[in-house]
Amino acid sequence: MWRPESDLEQPNRLIVKLEQHLLQVLNQRQNIAWLFEQPEWTQLCQWVDTNPFQAFAFARIKSGHAMTPRHGINVFLMLRAWLIHSHKVGSKLEPLSQAALLHDLGHWRPPDLVYVFAPFSHEQARLKWKHCQVDWDEGFFGDEARQWINEHHEQPNQKGYPQQIKPHVLSQMLRIVDVFDGLATPRRFRVAYEYVDALRLMKRWAGHHYERGLLKSLIQFFGTYPVGTYVRLTNKSLAIALAPCAEGQHYLQLSDQEGTALPFNHEAILLNPQVESAAKSWQWLPLPDAWKGLRPDLVNLPRAYFDELEETEP
Repeated sequence: MWRPESDLEQPNRLIVKLEQHLLQVLNQRQNIAWLFEQPEWTQLCQWVDTNPFQAFAFARIKSGHAMTPRHGINVFLMLRAWLIHSHKVGSKLEPLSQAALLHDLGHWRPPDLVYVFAPFSHEQARLKWKHCQVDWDEGFFGDEARQWINEHHEQPNQKGYPQQIKPHVLSQMLRIVDVFDGLATPRRFRVAYEYVDALRLMKRWAGHHYERGLLKSLIQFFGTYPVGTYVRLTNKSLAIALAPCAEGQHYLQLSDQEGTALPFNHEAILLNPQVESAAKSWQWLPLPDAWKGLRPDLVNLPRAYFDELEETEP
């Protein structure tokens, strides 16, 4: 059974550093090739490959502004974790991971939409539809990666954009993760969906916006109640979802049937309990210390790191 890491500092530091590097590229202070030469990229990919469920949990940290580096980071974390756990894509793993990180770079080329907080005008909407057309890649991306990015808003029913064509299966996987993180992120025009509510909406779109089997594969990876989701069991106790396994899905019980929090050293692991519903935010209880890695978004992790100044002689 999977358990979250107890030390969140190292992966958080890598993610924050990669965010800083990505912002350099978004602002055209560095090129794309430079971004993927940085050691944080290689180290973070290795960490995701070893800890796919922890990577998925880290993607719960959101930014309220859609055009920030965090959305690209989250799509990369979730897509690579899903692929490593559930699919064998061979040599396509690296370019697809890179495409996931930069799939929305077109919003910054030119940056006309980055700081628009009012409803889009018709002209701005037309610019938005063009953001996935890769003509800004500085010669970095190959034909396949260009295709995945170009098609990440296309749909099997050919009602997507910008070309209204049936997309490649990997383009659809990128789209599914992009949509999932987008729904779970607060926007200027709505609050964020809880993961279970985002999934409920995406199930309605399956078969039209993307193939049903692909969404089913994602749910099999992170669970009917995605890792880190608080749930109310039918016996009225509170639990939090762990990762699925061959036998089903485990849950960590957090309270007894009267709603009293269990001791922090209590690790009552339940396999396939009867779940009544996802718990509302006011029903949540603090996680035991050893399990806080399930919800990094609820932990006071630093969002910036500053290198220590080296002492120099006067």
